[in-house]
Amino acid sequence: MPHPEWLYTRLGKVIVDALTLCAALGIAYLIRFEAVIPAEYVAQLLTVGPYVVLLTLGSLGASGTYNRVWRYTNLRDAMLLPAALGVSVMILVVLRLVAPDSMMRLRVPLSVIAAYFVIAFVGTAGVRATWRLVYERRRKRGARPATARKVLIVGAGDTGIRLVRDLAHRDDAKVVGFLDDDIRKARTTMLGVRVRGTTAELARAVVAHQVDEVIVACSLPDRRFRSLIDECEAIPVRLRVLAAPDGELTEHVSGRLREVRIEDLLARQIAVFDPVAQTLVDVYRGRRVLVTGAGGSIGSELCRKLLALHPQTVLLLDHDENNLFETHADLVHLGARRDQLVQLLADVRQAEAMRRVFDRHRPEVILHAAAFKHVPFLEQHPLEAVENNVLATATIVDLAVECNARAFVLISTDKAVHPTSVMGASKRAAEIAVQQAAGRGVRVSCVRFGNVLNSRGSVVPIFRRQIARGGPVTVTHPDATRYFMTISEAAQLVLQAGSLGRDGEVFVFDMGERIRIVDLARDLIRLAGLKEPDDIEIRFVGLRSGERLHEQLTETAAELRPTPFHGILVASVAHQPGTVARRVLRQLTDAIARHDVTAVMRTLADDPIRLQGGDVPAALPDSPVVSHG
Repeated sequence: MPHPEWLYTRLGKVIVDALTLCAALGIAYLIRFEAVIPAEYVAQLLTVGPYVVLLTLGSLGASGTYNRVWRYTNLRDAMLLPAALGVSVMILVVLRLVAPDSMMRLRVPLSVIAAYFVIAFVGTAGVRATWRLVYERRRKRGARPATARKVLIVGAGDTGIRLVRDLAHRDDAKVVGFLDDDIRKARTTMLGVRVRGTTAELARAVVAHQVDEVIVACSLPDRRFRSLIDECEAIPVRLRVLAAPDGELTEHVSGRLREVRIEDLLARQIAVFDPVAQTLVDVYRGRRVLVTGAGGSIGSELCRKLLALHPQTVLLLDHDENNLFETHADLVHLGARRDQLVQLLADVRQAEAMRRVFDRHRPEVILHAAAFKHVPFLEQHPLEAVENNVLATATIVDLAVECNARAFVLISTDKAVHPTSVMGASKRAAEIAVQQAAGRGVRVSCVRFGNVLNSRGSVVPIFRRQIARGGPVTVTHPDATRYFMTISEAAQLVLQAGSLGRDGEVFVFDMGERIRIVDLARDLIRLAGLKEPDDIEIRFVGLRSGERLHEQLTETAAELRPTPFHGILVASVAHQPGTVARRVLRQLTDAIARHDVTAVMRTLADDPIRLQGGDVPAALPDSPVVSHG
């Protein structure tokens, strides 16, 4: 039966409370005088009672309790009541202690006051709790619960509890139990929901309770999570995860539920960006920050994260008009002021154009993300690789020194370690160009990435396109492995390096274990709802020029030191003397000016870069790049 409409109004709530308070005061007198109230106290009750009730209602109104929706009453709402009731009670106590004999009728017995406070609190809280209970029961008896999906939640922690509370207000879901590997929670009940067992009992719980959907609301070890996915596929039952870590969840968490993504299958916990870390605030707040390659995957994410650090100006530099336009529009949509953003359509290879940018805008922090990165492609274009990745970097870091910038960060790659490709060698040369600026007034540093999931042109989007076309999914080698990080983590590493770097340090991210590319391909096929090899074939095409089976983050694994930021390490990379760096840059500059591919390759193959091989590449083939495995 529906509630009377008038109870939804503030007036209806006031009337209910008024009746409750009248009853509470009367009961307090009955308790004090053991159900036989003397005549003089009956007169006192009738005289003082209306004022007490009105005063209490005023206190409750001032506390905001009548602005709350009673059917969603929780403990936080109930805690407003003692303070509001306490105001009226304290006034009665003061009158009891200081009122003259002529105002005897106002001197309510202290025992009555104490009893009134307790009974009024129990009564008003009980009314709200009863209202919520009636609403919940009425909702559960409605027409839709029979069609509601039955949900099993993995994780009976704070996040799981919040999810239960949220789903309780929805008619399309019914939580039938928890699974949790904490044996102390076994067979316990929370918010009326029973812990049905551990994650090892998933299949039994799904069958026994006819579960329609499993929701992961906690962190699970990588192997256990993969096993969970396999079990849900075999049953089959839908599997979803909560999209944000505990600290970012609000009361209503069901809106953050999503399907399993490839990021969830990394063999580690995804790092979370902390925009209020003091070291970051000191570097970026109120500063003019230049992001080169701002239209790319990493550059655009850098700009998004910068907004949380409140820079004075973000200078968006890219040579691609469309990418630059899209990044600017996205930042405006996220709340950036238009006068906070400056779009710069320019090519980092044009030294004069870069000088004009620095002379006009005087950037204080430079995040250098612009680069060519495709390994097989750059094997065929070594001149362009060196001009864009090395010489442009040297130009920009020199300009940073000239304009007295505070910090410069270069985005490098794990392929710069013992490079076997033009791309890796060009990035190692770029690191040398940055390190030669150490001690010249600018805090310079480099960051080395592994493969960035979902970045433009990376392996994941390529695999997804191949899956959408029906296959085959092309992988270079069955044993090929790579380190992987998310776009968000990559941007986070760059920003934190800007606050940590001083003298050309090279920072890397603890990306856990290397992942086999073929396993990544199989995960993507599975997440697409397909099976390999029945629906999609995986075809091995062999390593291409410049590629190797395994990457490494630093020259020697033992040469890694921790930093104040969890998961970020400093690699012990030998700095080259300034004379050596200048010699390398001069040789590359001269070779580029002569369009001498042989001289470029010879310089990259010599110390201190040591490109393995160094043969002059053949002509650019007609076949497309098939994958980045």
